[in-house]
Amino acid sequence: MKVLPWISSRAATDIVSLLTKRRKACPICYNLDLDLMSKKSDTPMLFRRSPGMIELRIKRKSILEANERGCQGCRLLSQIVDFIIEDTYRDALSRSTKGDVTNGMKDLTLQIDRNLYDDKRLQMNLLPHITIEYNETDSGTFISSQRYEAFSLSGSPSQSSLWSAIGNGRLILDEALSDERIATMKMWLESCKRNHPECQFTFSTKSTLLPDRVLYVHPAHDIRLHINSGKDTGRYAALSHCWGGEVALQTTNYTIDSFRNGIPLNTLPKNFQDAIMVCRALEIDYLWIDSLCIIQDSKDDWAEQALKMDAVYFNCFVTIAADAAKNSTSGFLATQAGQNYAVYVRRAGHLGTGGFRFHYWSGSDKTYLKSRGWVLQETILPCRVLHFTAEEVAWQCATGCRCECQLGDLLFKHEVNPDQAFLFSPRSSDHRTDWNFIVKEYSNRSFSHDSDRLVALAGIAIRAKQYCPGVRYLAGIWEDDLIRSLLWSTDRSQRQPSRRIDPPIAPSWSWASVTGAVITVDSTQKDVRSKLHNLSAELPLSSGGKEYQTAAGASITLSGQVFRVALPQANAGIFKALLLDLEGITGHSCQCGIDTDDDMVRLRTQPQDQYLAIYTAVVWETFQFNHYMLLLRQVSQKEQKYERIGHLKIHIKQGELQTSLDGLGRLQYICIV
Repeated sequence: MKVLPWISSRAATDIVSLLTKRRKACPICYNLDLDLMSKKSDTPMLFRRSPGMIELRIKRKSILEANERGCQGCRLLSQIVDFIIEDTYRDALSRSTKGDVTNGMKDLTLQIDRNLYDDKRLQMNLLPHITIEYNETDSGTFISSQRYEAFSLSGSPSQSSLWSAIGNGRLILDEALSDERIATMKMWLESCKRNHPECQFTFSTKSTLLPDRVLYVHPAHDIRLHINSGKDTGRYAALSHCWGGEVALQTTNYTIDSFRNGIPLNTLPKNFQDAIMVCRALEIDYLWIDSLCIIQDSKDDWAEQALKMDAVYFNCFVTIAADAAKNSTSGFLATQAGQNYAVYVRRAGHLGTGGFRFHYWSGSDKTYLKSRGWVLQETILPCRVLHFTAEEVAWQCATGCRCECQLGDLLFKHEVNPDQAFLFSPRSSDHRTDWNFIVKEYSNRSFSHDSDRLVALAGIAIRAKQYCPGVRYLAGIWEDDLIRSLLWSTDRSQRQPSRRIDPPIAPSWSWASVTGAVITVDSTQKDVRSKLHNLSAELPLSSGGKEYQTAAGASITLSGQVFRVALPQANAGIFKALLLDLEGITGHSCQCGIDTDDDMVRLRTQPQDQYLAIYTAVVWETFQFNHYMLLLRQVSQKEQKYERIGHLKIHIKQGELQTSLDGLGRLQYICIV
């Protein structure tokens, strides 16, 4: 970040007085005054892109000439331009193999967005038109597309009087837990408690029953593991973090007694120390951390606590998300540099897409938590989450999001994108559609152990069941949406390996039976018409919530129209499906999707002449009807048992021989395992 300490507060006041008397507008920068820009918006270099947007394009030469004549606004722009050229030069130099570049800047676009935020705060974006010419031995041209932003701090005279086109911003503070940062986080929490009806409607703001085990972290006492007697209440935070391998300090049957007596702070991994510092700063006495609050060498305790995960995160006062830490020893309280002057210019932060609003200035928008399967429930279930990203702190609650680089009570409202909202609110209009979005997001994440693919979703499933208490949960699928949920397919665009989980945790007809990302049908339930009959599901006998952890042995029985299918191999291992019973129908196209890489290999090395496809549903999607079939392979001829290996999607053009498959194939009763 570049600081421009070129003018004192006293001098700014004097200049404002002078400008008030003279009332003479600079024809180049319009004194960076919004009123002047609005009145002169018909000039060739100054125009509006929309009612709330003002855009000014200025020649660099004109800025330099006006600066020489004494224009204070152009003087500021000149220093900003110098910084941008220097920053762009460094960027271009890093791209050059010979280390010799020359740069040139033709003009600068000032973009002032009056409607950028909900509360109409102003922001000035700077878009330089810069071309970098490399030398002859390293030929090429680099055109900068980097945006920059200029801002002043709240209360600065440059904002309130002299340069109304420059909005307020917030520095990314120089201390990991400075008084200013702590005050910001407290303001977010207090605002959520007082002003967010959605958060108050869904989540309690009062003390709640503590989890079975929590860390007691009050600064006046030693850190210790607290065992809940069954009625202890209080406010607690929960840590969401990446293990990144083994965590050095864990609660086991051997260590639990000593941890109850005390845990020295310096023996804890850096992530845990940082989380304790945050709790103490926010005056939260209890902290839940999975590796210390679950007995790690007890399968029984692990299974019991996994089923309580929904309550742990749903009832916590706030979740501390260590987005910036790749493992338990990394820590997430980064130190940033900052100074306190009147006007600042920095590269405009890119808006991250991690399911919440945050900005990043370098690297990627991906957070370490975004890719982990277990973490999804840790950020969806809580009412409030403080995200500690690599470059700023961000806020997420049931109502919206905030970020540290923006001022005050600014709130980004949640958009339609469902993984940016808390999906399981009683006010949600379609929990089944919410669930399908969850499945797509969740299946695209990674797991250290594939066997966790169902249990890591248990907390969300248990919470979702509160809205449908009479509906059975079938291996990641809800029974009242079974038809639509059977139409999933492997997402080959993600280039992730897909294989059948072994030993199995789910039947082949469930998306949870395979690794890798899956796609669900986006059409609503009313746009899906079932073609199956006598459909029923059977689950193995279980108790104590085991159905949320594994569904091996589950099956569905049904009757429907069955078609013979041939899968001749095409180029590069791609299979074309030929429905032998549709030979008389012209004008139809058939897409064939194979579920796993293992099935692809088996089809190549152990070809069979025919498979079966059962007509499952007709779906209205993308302005046409598509006919879906499950592609099956027989595993038991005696019991008519089959397993799913893929799906077919058939489209029959309107006006051809017929647009329905009713009456074709043969009716058959089968069991899919």
